[in-house]
Amino acid sequence: MVLSALLAVPGGGCSGTPGFEYPTAKVVAVRIDQQTDQGVRVVVVVNLNNPNDYPLPLVQGNYTVNLTGIGTFEDGAKSERTLPSRGTETIELPAAFATKGVAVLGRDYQVHGSVTCQPPSNLRALMTDMEIPLPAIGFASTGSLETPPAPAAPPATAP
Repeated sequence: MVLSALLAVPGGGCSGTPGFEYPTAKVVAVRIDQQTDQGVRVVVVVNLNNPNDYPLPLVQGNYTVNLTGIGTFEDGAKSERTLPSRGTETIELPAAFATKGVAVLGRDYQVHGSVTCQPPSNLRALMTDMEIPLPAIGFASTGSLETPPAPAAPPATAP
């Protein structure tokens, strides 16, 4: 569902895998995107970086967002996204919660997830032969919910 819009979520380092470095992921914000009397939409903003000289297809991903006292949102799906070579990308992962009028601003959250990437075919073939699973890159963050950024003011017009 939602994760197909996301899937490119890494974080970590790799040792002992020649020719492959794990991409990295950093959760840079968790904020309220939309809110009504009935619910809230939270967005997790993740920066991704691929240090490799080749693009990395992202094949599967999962993430969980927990709002203390409200509940937990989980999502996961196959991905058709590719993290560009030596590229950086920002993704937004949505999570929806029924709040029934309960305030959420400032509530504590916990976020964690992972994305599985597929290395180049020669390395992938070696991993398959050795029964090594595809690399999974994790991310996590905790904190308190932020308000959405204020909308930009429209440009002034001359009279």
